[in-house]
Amino acid sequence: MQIFQANLSEVVDPDSFLQAWEIDAKLNRSPRVDFDFQSNHGVVMRVHSTPTNPWDEASFKKTVALALHRVGVAPQCEIKWLEPGARP
Repeated sequence: MQIFQANLSEVVDPDSFLQAWEIDAKLNRSPRVDFDFQSNHGVVMRVHSTPTNPWDEASFKKTVALALHRVGVAPQCEIKWLEPGARP
């Protein structure tokens, strides 16, 4: 499993984002991702990948940016990968 944390510059509606995310998930047959939207504009994303087949970090960040764009939001977004065992 890979864990990413995003800090958004503005609030994103979770339901709208998840609908936009599903478009890419169906097209790319990507691993499942669980999203935890936080009240401080943060989002913790848990990617159900395997150690032998991780989701490329640059590709993941691009997919998140596309989903944000699809919901009409273009916030400044910092996404960082959390080391295994690190707390979000």
